[in-house]
Amino acid sequence: MTRKSILWVALLALLLLVVSGAASAQTEARATSVQLSWFPNIEYAGLYEAERNGFFTAQGLTVELKPGGFDDAGVYINPVDQVMNGNADFGITGAHVILSSRAEGKPLVAIAAIYQRTPVVLFSLPGSNINRPEDLVGKRVGTQPDGSAIGIMFRALLASKNLTMDQIVANTSIDFNSPDPLFSGEVDVMQGFLTNQAVQARLRDPEVKIMLMSDYGIDFYSNVLFTTEQMIQEQPAVVQGMVQAMVDGLNSTVADPDAAAAYALENHIANGADEQVRQVQIDGILTSIPLINPPNSRPGMMSADIWAHALDVLVNQNLIGDNQDVNSAFTLSFLNQAYAGS
Repeated sequence: MTRKSILWVALLALLLLVVSGAASAQTEARATSVQLSWFPNIEYAGLYEAERNGFFTAQGLTVELKPGGFDDAGVYINPVDQVMNGNADFGITGAHVILSSRAEGKPLVAIAAIYQRTPVVLFSLPGSNINRPEDLVGKRVGTQPDGSAIGIMFRALLASKNLTMDQIVANTSIDFNSPDPLFSGEVDVMQGFLTNQAVQARLRDPEVKIMLMSDYGIDFYSNVLFTTEQMIQEQPAVVQGMVQAMVDGLNSTVADPDAAAAYALENHIANGADEQVRQVQIDGILTSIPLINPPNSRPGMMSADIWAHALDVLVNQNLIGDNQDVNSAFTLSFLNQAYAGS
């Protein structure tokens, strides 16, 4: 081999090495994480479906879905704190938390919604004669405390009908994880999620009455995907990939809720083999489809009007001041890009 040939071979080998290295860099996935707001359950089916179907991988991401709830010391795992201190790039929380956090100077931004209609409901036994908010007067109501998402919405419901907390018998000390207080006669009506406690109640009595908050105009986002202004500014491609993957996961959930429930139970939800837990999750996903995919919208989308309503509710209950810029609390840009051309 001539000296010139050796040089060409060396140059070709160097070129192949450079190309190989570039390709490897392009295919290397970006590690990121999402801090969930509660213990694993079907509320997060869109994210679980993104995992199952490889939607995260398609966006060049490896994603850790961090369970919420309480840590080993019994302390609540706050998604806002986890994102603000850098333990997660993304989190799940309610619109009221985003607005309250921004009022405290925390630069959080909602980038997509899981449920576009609130899952918060009131439910009662068929013989209770509770059919509308006005029927709550004088009734024993299992209600969550001031400042909680459900408590905020319940007080807004009463105010919309010119009712006050003094006109009901409030009980904030019951166990809200199951409908037991209703069936034991401890309360006449309970608050909970359409996709959880109300499902449990209807498994025990299919005639249980359900009153949706959204049917009375009380509607704000209970679960949004959020990140920080800094993350949006410095890593917009990662944010776009996360939104795209979750949107695809939500659409997958709508298309095949049974498969979504099966995967969530098998891979994420504790005690998935328990038949009652399994049935609640399966029924819960089916119940959630109209919340994920309401008419005249698309999964993941958000509305400026609903954000404005949430702000009004918080201001009216003196939970935050009236000087907030609601339009800075959320962005539709990543969602619009996710659906561009479709």
